[in-house]
Amino acid sequence: MLPLKYIKAWKVLGYALVVTLIILSIIPTRDLNRVLFVGSDKVIHFLYYGILMIWFGQTHDENHYISLAWKFVALGLALEIVQHLLPVRTFDVFDFFADALGVLAGYGFAMYNKGTLFLSIERFIFKNPITSPENPDS
Repeated sequence: MLPLKYIKAWKVLGYALVVTLIILSIIPTRDLNRVLFVGSDKVIHFLYYGILMIWFGQTHDENHYISLAWKFVALGLALEIVQHLLPVRTFDVFDFFADALGVLAGYGFAMYNKGTLFLSIERFIFKNPITSPENPDS
């Protein structure tokens, strides 16, 4: 992972995404049931978990990607089990599959990108030149 100037902010925002996911997973769904098309909730699961994996892939060294992926898959399963225990939610194995596939896609992006996305965003927003760890003058 390349050095991020605002790593703490990126991590705080990432954890806020996780907290938001947990809250959205346990609140009653009557307001969330307005779907765009059949199966759109699966697309949302796929995208959210993919974004989480990509996000944390930007803030962690690639040595941690497998561990992160397993943690997000476990989180998806745990939240489905919690939903099963709640009177206002239900367990849906296809939601879990969408979560896991999103993590897999995010993992692929993270491996390809290797942490340069947030570095590029910092450079664009704050006009900081990207420096290579091997050559600080580049």
